[in-house]
Amino acid sequence: LKLQFLYFIVTDRLKMRTLCLLAAMHVVACEVDLWLHAKTSNAELERRLLEVSDPKSAKYGQFYSLKEVAELVTPLEADLKSLQAAFPQGKLTPSGDRLVLPGTVKPVMNGAIRKLVKEMVVRVAGGEAHPRGLKVEAVGIGAPEMREAYGIPSTATGEGEHQLVWGPGTYGVLKTDVTKYWSEFNIPNTLDRLNLTGYAGHQNGGDNFGEASLDTDIISGMAYGAVTEVSNTNNSKAPEEGPGFGYAQLAFLNELNGRAAVPGVVSLSLGSLTWHSCDILCKGVAAKGKHTYAECLQEIQFNERQVCMFNNDIVIQQANVEFMKLGLRGVTVLAAAGDGGMHFSFQPFSPISPMGKELNEVACANTMPTFPASSPWVTAVGGTSWGGGGSKKAPIYWNGGGSGFSWEFPMPSYQADVVAAYLKANTGKPEFPPTGSFNASQRAYPDVSALASGNAMVTQGRAVAASGTSAATPTFAGVITLLNAERVKNGKGRLGFWNPALYQQAAAHQNDIFTDVVQGNSKCNCVTCITCDNGFPATPGFDLATGWGAPKWEGLVTYFA
Repeated sequence: LKLQFLYFIVTDRLKMRTLCLLAAMHVVACEVDLWLHAKTSNAELERRLLEVSDPKSAKYGQFYSLKEVAELVTPLEADLKSLQAAFPQGKLTPSGDRLVLPGTVKPVMNGAIRKLVKEMVVRVAGGEAHPRGLKVEAVGIGAPEMREAYGIPSTATGEGEHQLVWGPGTYGVLKTDVTKYWSEFNIPNTLDRLNLTGYAGHQNGGDNFGEASLDTDIISGMAYGAVTEVSNTNNSKAPEEGPGFGYAQLAFLNELNGRAAVPGVVSLSLGSLTWHSCDILCKGVAAKGKHTYAECLQEIQFNERQVCMFNNDIVIQQANVEFMKLGLRGVTVLAAAGDGGMHFSFQPFSPISPMGKELNEVACANTMPTFPASSPWVTAVGGTSWGGGGSKKAPIYWNGGGSGFSWEFPMPSYQADVVAAYLKANTGKPEFPPTGSFNASQRAYPDVSALASGNAMVTQGRAVAASGTSAATPTFAGVITLLNAERVKNGKGRLGFWNPALYQQAAAHQNDIFTDVVQGNSKCNCVTCITCDNGFPATPGFDLATGWGAPKWEGLVTYFA
């Protein structure tokens, strides 16, 4: 019997007993995660995070240690004793809010214990990700050319810094590919600065192997001298492009929060539509009468690649807590905004698929935010292009850059004024999304942008190029690593959660810090601009196509280092 790595929200104990019986027979490996209610409310975590992230705060930059964060989120002492009495074989993770049980344990919970547990997830391990090719182009633009375009001098290095890229499934790199990229573009980096952790990934497997190559090449080329960690914490099939991804990402974030020393920068290129977006899609399709909600969910979770990779809203809400915890530790997390513009994860659904026409109709009538980019506690990175009428000095919106409003998370105070001004100036104009297709009181994204078109990479020995915000994100992440190095030289701490400082300074000095992007519209996706007739336009100032724009090194150093 060969099972792939699976994740289950456990709603019936029979399923769990069956799975873990297999574990007891050594057929599969099985563990049970109990996600625990913290003694500190999310509102209090948010208050503390903004306190250390706001330059106007007296506690700005006073980040927390692992022990201090764990003390905030570990359950109350009496509750923890009850949990430990109920599950003596359980192991509390260092971050304090997840209890891991061996699969042979049957978690019988009475009413009192059940109230202490947010969610129970069974993890079954084994198997490999399945093959899928990566679409690539001719050799493209390397990190040195991007550094030059953004005004970064050769003397700016990431020396002393630690940056991390992550993905599951086939995600992994060949060291020979990375050194070939460095050689191809004369990047002065060395293999002792490359740290591969967790699983190796599968070079003959799915898209995520190519993604890891892209992430690693770009971030190590932008911030050479820094230690670049390439992490894969789950190398099996389920998280490659289906709903197992959300649980894999959540477990990774919790494990990262359990480290005594954390990287200064985390770059996340992978994600999908949020659970709420998937729910809107399938309710809309079901309302048309040809397909049921369940049929739709099956289609977008298992038949469409990387469209709906979060199995419920609980997973997203808990990941949001993990992002807050990372911010308290002083970590800057950057996330790709997506490649489907305002309406899709990547591209329109095929009209010849069983329900492609209906899915496209529902998607075009709504904003379809992605996660983790729509989290208020990450910096969401959109895309720009130097072609199609754009240039290095005057980039345009890259057709496909994700944008819009969250359905889950209220708008954070740091962006409220500029978003309101953008909406006031553009609502009602031709092609602007109609009222009701988005919630203007929720988190808006992206925050910033970088080149997302024709980015060079080396994968499996071939020098090729790819496009997408998954290229823009490690680019901007490398810039943040360089900024952290400059700050440390100047006797300052790292940036940590950047958005409050970003919005304050950009509102006053945008043209010094960023190249404003004023052309393009997020009705476009990475394939076409004609499927949907509405989207958020790029405009002077902050906008919901490219955020504040593309980076200018001199201004970034002036106002942030």
